[in-house]
Amino acid sequence: MEELRAGEEALRREVDEKKVHYFDIQTEKARLKNIVGTLSKNLEDLRRRAEKDSLDFSENETRSKAVAEELDTIRTELDASLKEFERLRADESGAMVEVGRVYRRALRARWRHRRPQGGPGQAIIEARIAAGISERPRVVQ
Repeated sequence: MEELRAGEEALRREVDEKKVHYFDIQTEKARLKNIVGTLSKNLEDLRRRAEKDSLDFSENETRSKAVAEELDTIRTELDASLKEFERLRADESGAMVEVGRVYRRALRARWRHRRPQGGPGQAIIEARIAAGISERPRVVQ
C-alpha cells in the first residue's frame, strides 16, 4: 500500500510538472503569436509608409521642377529689370546734365538782363556764372 501511495504521489508530481510545463508552453506560444501579430502590423505600416513616402517624393520632385522653372523665370525678369533700371539711370544722368545746362543758360540770361552791359563788375559776374557760382556772394560774418 505504501508503495502504491508513493507511486501515486510520484505520478501526481509528474502530472503537476507536465501541467506546469504545458502552461509554460502555452504561455510562450501566446507570447510568440503576439510578437508575430505585432511584427505583421509593423511590416504593413512600413509598407504603407514606403508607399506614402514614394508618393511624397514624386510630388516633391514635381514641385521642385516647378519651383526651379519659376526661379529661372524670376531671374530672367530680374535681369531684364536691372537692364531697364540701368538704362533709366543713364537717361536720368543725361537729363540731369541737360537740366544743368538749361539752368546755367537761364542764369546767364538773367544776369545779362539784370546788370547793365559793360559795367565795372561785368567781368566778375561773367566769370562767376562760367564757374557755376551762385549769383550772390555769401557774406562771411
